[in-house]
Amino acid sequence: MKNNIVDPPDHLYYLRSETMTTFAAELVENAAKIASTGKGILAADESTGTIGKRFADISVENNEENRRKYRQLLFNTDGEYFCPN
Repeated sequence: MKNNIVDPPDHLYYLRSETMTTFAAELVENAAKIASTGKGILAADESTGTIGKRFADISVENNEENRRKYRQLLFNTDGEYFCPN
């Protein structure tokens, strides 16, 4: 590494640049990992109103305990068996 400039990992060869910093290379690698098959980002920041609509569809009361249990279900269920849309 010279002047904090690095090459991206070999599997990201198409992003090689003379100006890619260590930070940029790390960012690119992390983005590639997130976008790889079977990976992603789970957004769990639904508003009380939005989750209330989901709960209403399945006749579940919109309260703090049920919202906590729902989030626990999302984070603790094996991805092979559960995939929320």
